[in-house]
Amino acid sequence: IRIKVKEWRDNDYPNTTETTKYLLDFWFNYPRDKPFWFSQREAVENLIYLYEVEGIKNVSEIINKFGAFPIFGYEEYDKYPRYAFRMATGSGKTLTMALITVWSFFNYLYESNNYARFFLFVAPNIIVYDRLKRDIENLSIFNEFNLIPPDWKNDFKIQIITRDTFSDADRFPPPEDEGVIFIT
Repeated sequence: IRIKVKEWRDNDYPNTTETTKYLLDFWFNYPRDKPFWFSQREAVENLIYLYEVEGIKNVSEIINKFGAFPIFGYEEYDKYPRYAFRMATGSGKTLTMALITVWSFFNYLYESNNYARFFLFVAPNIIVYDRLKRDIENLSIFNEFNLIPPDWKNDFKIQIITRDTFSDADRFPPPEDEGVIFIT
């Protein structure tokens, strides 16, 4: 995948939506106060390449196209798109999840409903949960790292629900132009 993604990046991200091109340009081609690490960029670009360019939206397709050998029996996991990235401790996983959230939400809003506007962030323990909650709850990570283009800030309507704040009212979906991040 790395070789294909590098060629795709070098050719200015062909075969992607206008929203995606704008975000990738905004994030990676201009100087910023807090630049992203390559591991974050690589994870975001790999996901976008698989989803938009290759059109791969399930585990079986990823394994069969890019795995070392074909594997069968994972079709039951193909109901929803699933992607995973191996990132070391301290490599910026929370920021990567925030970038992917922005990409998917704005593509949902501006391009089509083939993208997600509901996001689930699962922490492995209470320490990580508290950090995720702190970074996401007031959209602080999105603002601190300037993830949203200034012209789009008013359109970024995301409700944050944590396991601590969840109520019966949260069982109903928000309006079509809003999204939800649930942290547990």
